[in-house]
Amino acid sequence: MFSSLVYLLYMQGDRMLLGKYLDTTLLGVYGIAIMLSESVNGVVVKLNDSVIYPALSRVVNSDEHRLQQVFYRARLGTDALMIVPIAVLMMIANEVVSTLYDSRYHAAGWMLQILCIRLLMMSILVSSASCLMALGHSRYAMIQNLCRVTWLFIGIPIAWPMFGMHGVVWVISLTELPVLVLLWSGMRKYQILSITHELRSFLFVAAGILLGYGLLQLPIGSR
Repeated sequence: MFSSLVYLLYMQGDRMLLGKYLDTTLLGVYGIAIMLSESVNGVVVKLNDSVIYPALSRVVNSDEHRLQQVFYRARLGTDALMIVPIAVLMMIANEVVSTLYDSRYHAAGWMLQILCIRLLMMSILVSSASCLMALGHSRYAMIQNLCRVTWLFIGIPIAWPMFGMHGVVWVISLTELPVLVLLWSGMRKYQILSITHELRSFLFVAAGILLGYGLLQLPIGSR
């Protein structure tokens, strides 16, 4: 019950808090940005649940000492499938929003652009959470959501009076920072973490940024 409550607060906590600070128009604009962000996150979670987690579970059950090798081999493929498109989206977010919505909602573009940072971090970390789950350490799933909720409920009230909407969106975008510390600590504890392989993910981020920049130079992508 506590785990379910924490998850609910994580999923809806930003809107619970922002309802206090924003008028309905700006809240609606933010709603568009977060909806587009969560639709991408749904694809990331689905790919992880259907590919990474079953593969890791099989390895744990059959040959656990190969877990690190299989984990980072699988990550190589999923990083290419998830991180590169998200990095592209981060570059072209304003164009995507301006194509889908009229001028009243164009502010959702810069919000989505910042929220893509959270998507990138989640794409990198979601498989680590699955790895720890496959090893039987399910408590990390609840603790990571508790970290996110704590970050949101402390960060948003602080950021709003100091930095306004930009600060709030940055707080929401960086909710994965405490999760990164938690999950990488767990991976290190169970001798799975490889910083060299983790840094490889940033190469995919760079590739996506370059690809997105290239798309912006095309006539159809120019402002």
